[in-house]
Amino acid sequence: MNAKNAAFVKSYTSASSLPEDLPQVACLGRSNVGKSSLINTLTGQKNLARTSSTPGRTQLINLFKIDNSFYLADLPGYGFAQLSKKERGRLEDLVYEYLNEAKNLRWALVIIDAFVGPTDLDEETVAFLESARIPHIIVANKIDQLSRTAQIQRYDEIKSRFPAVQVVPFSSVTGLGKQQLLTLIQEKATQRPRTWTSDQECVSLKAI
Repeated sequence: MNAKNAAFVKSYTSASSLPEDLPQVACLGRSNVGKSSLINTLTGQKNLARTSSTPGRTQLINLFKIDNSFYLADLPGYGFAQLSKKERGRLEDLVYEYLNEAKNLRWALVIIDAFVGPTDLDEETVAFLESARIPHIIVANKIDQLSRTAQIQRYDEIKSRFPAVQVVPFSSVTGLGKQQLLTLIQEKATQRPRTWTSDQECVSLKAI
């Protein structure tokens, strides 16, 4: 798969206003983990998603239409301590509202900084996705910042921490993992939508 036609659609303040015409794939991760750079690499458009060296820039649900076949949803990053407690709570509410209510959500990418390694917040996010029954994968981003030996060690560390989750090493610099991730996204985006069977299945990050 090649993402030949990609466009920014709109920034949304709530999940209820999202379009429902196409499947959606969510991009999750710590603030400054490189979500925007990953989206730009996947789509081959350098400036499609705004990148910044300042954490906490993404504070809305940013939607990108890919090949008129699915959306990538760039969600606010978690763990940015310099935001106020109230603002962090608002962003957290927006993220779990999306994950609970986006009817066309098919899959989630949990983007981890491979140089830093998996954090407790990453672990909480994966636990949340599992409790909400949202299929997901881990993307070990910025893998190029490590030596070859360190890359193998980091991959083994992530797999030992998340043994049931597929891990894809990725680099926006070298393009490593791009084609594999695009192929996986295309495959997962065509899966049947999830269906809620009871109110208990809708969970909150605060419950983790």
